[in-house]
Amino acid sequence: MIKIKTLLSCVLLTISQFSFASEELLFCYELQPSPPYMYMDKSSPETLKGIIVDLIKATSEEAGINIKLYAKPWKRCIFDVSHGYADGALAAIWQQEREAWGFFPKTQSGIADKEFRLWTANYLIFTNKKAPVKWDGQTIRGVTTGIAAPLGYVVFNKLKQEGLLTPNVYDANEGFQLVGKNRQNGYIIEGFTGKNILKKLQLSNQVMPLEIPYLREDLYLVLSKKSKKITLQNSQLIWQALSKVRKRDEVKLRAKYMSHLESE
Repeated sequence: MIKIKTLLSCVLLTISQFSFASEELLFCYELQPSPPYMYMDKSSPETLKGIIVDLIKATSEEAGINIKLYAKPWKRCIFDVSHGYADGALAAIWQQEREAWGFFPKTQSGIADKEFRLWTANYLIFTNKKAPVKWDGQTIRGVTTGIAAPLGYVVFNKLKQEGLLTPNVYDANEGFQLVGKNRQNGYIIEGFTGKNILKKLQLSNQVMPLEIPYLREDLYLVLSKKSKKITLQNSQLIWQALSKVRKRDEVKLRAKYMSHLESE
């Protein structure tokens, strides 16, 4: 009887996986380009590339799942996931309030499980070289005009809570240009993304990143609790496939997308 029950469980799991694999999952990602993670290829403007793109493609193959990506502003991505219009979003930082609408990989103690993360990111303060703000890992000093960050990001809310946020919302390109003109004290964004912006806007002589990260967080693929295609069971299938390909491909992806920025 035990063997029959075990066999039946395996058959049901196989059927569940097969049914799940036949679905197309919609994952939303940030509209603002964020090289080296997600951005359009200059040589082929319709082609999305980057570390997270490669990870998701490999996860799709590993899990046998058809995944479609689409771009929206980050706050709209969160809206879509929380209402079940998207099956997931990438890349998200875990926060307790996001548990209300999203599945995150969790440990037995109930915290986000970094074993199943997409990547780990350092968010740096980019400031004007001639009038830099000071950051010792505990306190930011020298803020007069404020510091900006992308709308909807955890760093945006953190700056707001600390009373350091600029009164206006700026995208990264505009924010960096204002920092370069010394009209804004700083802009906080993921470090490698910021360094790419400096190169693109040719601001390396005016703007610099501070060495100590303002925030260091693991990034996750968050899955929608409102999606009819997502359950706790198939969430685990996706995260396990993701963990496997990240461990397998991390060194290769760093060499492919980050090597030219590692020493800067």
